[in-house]
Amino acid sequence: MRGSGHRSSTGKVGKKKEGKEQGTMDFSIYLQVQNLLNTKNVTGLYRYTGNASDDGYLGSASGKLDISGKPYADSYVDLYRAFINNPNNYSRPRSIRLGLIIGF
Repeated sequence: MRGSGHRSSTGKVGKKKEGKEQGTMDFSIYLQVQNLLNTKNVTGLYRYTGNASDDGYLGSASGKLDISGKPYADSYVDLYRAFINNPNNYSRPRSIRLGLIIGF
């Protein structure tokens, strides 16, 4: 996977008593990094503009007419932009996972 790293470490722990193996435990420590450089990859676009964060409504004639009739136009524009800025239009941000797998 692009932008991801994986590093793993493994080991075994065991006990011996009177020449007979009583039990062993396997363990593995891992570190997994996805989207290492934290790039903002676009996965979805609005058809009208071809942009991931703007659908073109506010710049259209009907959008401008709608804004002009609002008592708090600046608040309306800010809330509309927050509404259309869909986080699903972008890939996931950087994530780092550190784990331990234990087997008996």
